[in-house]
Amino acid sequence: MVAVRDGAAAAGPATTQRFFQSCSDELTKALEQNPYDAQYYCQRAYCHILLGKYCDAVADAKKSLELNPNNSTAILRKGICEYHERNYTAALETFTQGQKLSADGDFTVWIKKCQEAQNGLVSVRNQSTSQQSQSKIKYDWYQTESQVIITLMIKNVQKNDINMEFSEKELSALVKLSSGENYNLKLRLLHPIIPEQSTFKVLSTKIEIKMKKPEAVRWEKLEGQGDMPTPKQFIADVKNLYPSSSHYTRNWDKLKRENSRISVF
Repeated sequence: MVAVRDGAAAAGPATTQRFFQSCSDELTKALEQNPYDAQYYCQRAYCHILLGKYCDAVADAKKSLELNPNNSTAILRKGICEYHERNYTAALETFTQGQKLSADGDFTVWIKKCQEAQNGLVSVRNQSTSQQSQSKIKYDWYQTESQVIITLMIKNVQKNDINMEFSEKELSALVKLSSGENYNLKLRLLHPIIPEQSTFKVLSTKIEIKMKKPEAVRWEKLEGQGDMPTPKQFIADVKNLYPSSSHYTRNWDKLKRENSRISVF
């Protein structure tokens, strides 16, 4: 019996990615032997989420729901994929459906996130470029094991109109808008980042800021100061039983709750 614990997450992002790819590969082998097991599809969907393969994750979650329509965990994972693909309307419908089947508080949290995201997008789309101002511009954030990603919903700006500064515990962004106004964002970060490995990208509808984590730990929130509790590690703990030609059984533990690894606040 093999139990996979949190060592992979603690070892670093590259090791963690290999770990979840290995998990996905073994679940694929399990499904070749038992192609009608809803739980295997649900577990593989979770591996795909952590690998950033949201289309594959949605497909597995849907297959799990075909086999077990009342699987609230599969519904949650389907909604999480839709959220991260910025399909907020579909995600909201999925989370609302799941909330009817389960009292799990995760559904309430994700429903709120979808509503906030929709409101943010409507605010940006309904205003002309010249009407954008400090008070109307929205930003969102989420995290992976290796990065904290902030999205500024500012469109039609040039890279040379942006002054971005990273320090260990602070982010400062100054953006010159087409209206002539300046948008200023200054955040005192909850945990340290690696400034030299932090970057930003300018897209037609947004500015994407990626801040590199020194360790694979979960941020409870984006900003903070003073003494904070010990950060929680992303824990990889996947154990279940399935038929195997090996002389031992491989044990996959129940996957931890999604918002302990993938959270968007």
